[in-house]
Amino acid sequence: MDWREKLFGKVLVKSSPSGQFENVPTMEALADCVEDGDGSVCGIYFSFANISDASDDFGVRLEEVYKRVHPRLKVVQVVLWAHVGTPEGPVEREAGFRRSLTGKPWFAVPFHDVDTKRRLTQKYSIAVGVPTLVIRGRAVRDALLADPTGERFPWPAPPLQEVLRGVQLQGDGVTKLYEELPPDAVRVFYFAAHWVSIK
Repeated sequence: MDWREKLFGKVLVKSSPSGQFENVPTMEALADCVEDGDGSVCGIYFSFANISDASDDFGVRLEEVYKRVHPRLKVVQVVLWAHVGTPEGPVEREAGFRRSLTGKPWFAVPFHDVDTKRRLTQKYSIAVGVPTLVIRGRAVRDALLADPTGERFPWPAPPLQEVLRGVQLQGDGVTKLYEELPPDAVRVFYFAAHWVSIK
């Protein structure tokens, strides 16, 4: 079985600007995507249908970049539900799925293909409520932060030391740059989200 069907199943869906959905065979939708060599890079965009728009502008930014680099990038969106314990039923969830995809320029895993969504979520260790783009395929060449218009897409992840160079750290009334930490200092990173509330 080809890696595209193994990853996404045999069928993907595509939305028109009017909100109509059509099924497209995966091999047709991603025909020019490659794992290595020349061709399009495949990106998997994990989004969440029920998180607030105020906390998720990732999709908007991704669409801007996508339009600049297409067809070098093909995206498959995986629409998930962030809060499993909420009272919404299947009708509300499917409506959220359709809202998330209406007018988007890329493909998506079908709403009812729960097994594929679960497998992809586990494979890429997706955190609940955190929109994520996974880039697959050939080795990427240039850093996103150095190429905001996508002219040299695809990009590698820059080294941590480079990302944190010049970042000011504050604590105990002291401010210092990340690179001023002693070489043998233990570094622990804590990630939080402004839309999460603790009660």
